[in-house]
Amino acid sequence: MAIIYFIGIILVLLVINIAIILSRIYLQDQLNYAKKTNTESISFQRKFSYIQQKIVAKHSTWLLIISASLTVCLILMVFVIFQLSSDNQAAMKRLAKAEEETVKLTQQQEDIINQSVIQSYPQKGIGIADYNWEEVFGEKGKEQQAAIEGELSQSMAPYFGSTTALTMVEVSSQKLTIAFASTPGAKHNKKLVLDNITALVKEAEGINQLTQINFQAAFKEGEEKEDYQCSYQRENGDAQFQLISKENEGNGE
Repeated sequence: MAIIYFIGIILVLLVINIAIILSRIYLQDQLNYAKKTNTESISFQRKFSYIQQKIVAKHSTWLLIISASLTVCLILMVFVIFQLSSDNQAAMKRLAKAEEETVKLTQQQEDIINQSVIQSYPQKGIGIADYNWEEVFGEKGKEQQAAIEGELSQSMAPYFGSTTALTMVEVSSQKLTIAFASTPGAKHNKKLVLDNITALVKEAEGINQLTQINFQAAFKEGEEKEDYQCSYQRENGDAQFQLISKENEGNGE
């Protein structure tokens, strides 16, 4: 608010100075015009000379006032520039601090993920085949998909880390694909996660409509990162899933 106040003072002073200068210029033009049009009368010349001296003296006075006000404007402008510079530096420091805190929070989240304990997939399963998959192919399939995806993501977290589940339906061919994107954390979790994938695929064989499962996992250890991808597929609901592709990317094994 102080900066706005000082800027307002500067603008007002500048406007006043411009108005004074214009008025003095106009007055001087009137004097010059009167001098040119009345050159014969001696009495007029005397009066004109007296008035001109008074006006010239006022010119000097106004010139001093204008100089003083311009000096004030200059001082205020320097103060405003200095204040803006200080505010900008303070804002940059706050931004840098916010970015630093964001980096710390991100690192803390990654550390929590890396330190999280991945559990073994339960022998009885997690009930993935118990969902009402038939409704996924019905009129409210989209709503059912969203509900199943959310529940799967939550129920699979203890066995696969932070997980996002997506279901893709081909209604015409009655085919269902489930894709999982997981961040299990540190690479020492890898073997257990891969075992859990195998167990999940085995349990998912109970879903008659399911024909394909895709899984992506990201393992991190410090600056090193390894991405793992695999896909399982089968011809129909009575067959067993077969591993059709597996891929490692990064500094993994």
